[in-house]
Amino acid sequence: MNSPLTTPGMTVMFVAFAVRFLSNCSILTRARQLLVAPILPALLAGILLACSYPDHAASRKRSLQEFCPDWAASPKRSLEERLNAALDPEYGTLSGRLEHKKDVYDEDLCGTIIEPPSQGPIQFSGKLDRYEDFKSDMDIVFMLQLDSSTQAKFGNWFGRQFPPLECELVPYAREHIENGVLTPVFPGWREEGCWSVQFNGVPFWSGTIDGAQQKWRQLHAGSRVCVRGAIVLDRKPNKYEIHPIYSIRLLAE
Repeated sequence: MNSPLTTPGMTVMFVAFAVRFLSNCSILTRARQLLVAPILPALLAGILLACSYPDHAASRKRSLQEFCPDWAASPKRSLEERLNAALDPEYGTLSGRLEHKKDVYDEDLCGTIIEPPSQGPIQFSGKLDRYEDFKSDMDIVFMLQLDSSTQAKFGNWFGRQFPPLECELVPYAREHIENGVLTPVFPGWREEGCWSVQFNGVPFWSGTIDGAQQKWRQLHAGSRVCVRGAIVLDRKPNKYEIHPIYSIRLLAE
């Protein structure tokens, strides 16, 4: 005769206990409390943690904007420091060619374009889809003769006579930081958002070469503009320039 402790007996006892356990709502409620209570906060914490680390592209885009508001009002580093930091494919850094003179970020340099501008962004169509394609001089330029009121503000800073100034928009001017990310130092015509050269208050680069070229075509010999940028001495061929340009504002003719 089988004892209650034999295998069939133990099976019957286990089934009976299970039925009784499942029929006891208070036990199930307590079990849910014991299991869910520690799991739910951990689950919520995991979701919040994941949300605090966006994908690399979104994080990169945000990081480019963080410096813009303060930079527009007052650069955190001197013009000399930024020229030393900005990478250049031909000279190592911009300071390899340009000697710092004056950073004009908070007032306008106004004048008249005196000769047809360069061909513009269209000449780099298909050659500058990424920063990695930036391997040579891809600046776009125009010549500016400052007007009398701007000359009066600067006095004899350039000498007795103000020469026409070559205004250059660089595609990129970035530096290496510790984690290997390349961060803008100056605005560029190929940069996005607030790191793009501003044209009539909006980014020069709107996502396509054609969009940038449409803005560039608004400039021609005789156009009156106000610009802001870095006044430098280009050692080759030893002339004053506004290089890089930060912003362009087209005036009514």
